[in-house]
Amino acid sequence: MILHTDAASVAVETLNETHPDLRVETCNSYAGLADLIETIQAEVVYSVRFDGTPRFPKQALVDSETVKWISVGGSGTDHLQPWDPARLTVTNAAGVAADMIAEYVLGVILTFSLDLRGFARLQQAREWKAGKVQPVNRQTLLILGLGKTGLAIAARAKAFGMTTLGVRARPKPTAGDRRGARHR
Repeated sequence: MILHTDAASVAVETLNETHPDLRVETCNSYAGLADLIETIQAEVVYSVRFDGTPRFPKQALVDSETVKWISVGGSGTDHLQPWDPARLTVTNAAGVAADMIAEYVLGVILTFSLDLRGFARLQQAREWKAGKVQPVNRQTLLILGLGKTGLAIAARAKAFGMTTLGVRARPKPTAGDRRGARHR
């Protein structure tokens, strides 16, 4: 197995603890991946685009005779297309961080609606003035993309009393839709 990332230390430590018999190699460059795959005859590669897409070593992965599974450390797999699904399994980590991203999004919304940065500046200047805040209750949030992350954001926004509108590329009903809602 190869961990193809510029930040492999935590994953290597975890794999060594949980699977001590698993041979794990790391590669922290795009240029070195093809040679490492060939040298160790890797069957599994966990890969992250850490140096941009244009230089990503797609061919080293999808053309390898030994690689049987590519696990992408992100949500997209477009940068690997096309591949032969009869020979190669490609999976991704879509939704793994959905809850954390949703909390971050709501935190940013509250930062603006409550002018937290403005209050922090006043506090730092030791000025105690009233500020203008706008509650998020009854506000409308448009969410582009209703995968796991979009749905997690919608659930949290609804808990704050917000109206949520969701748009997805391929229309399909979503749990919690109002009767007669239109899907776009």
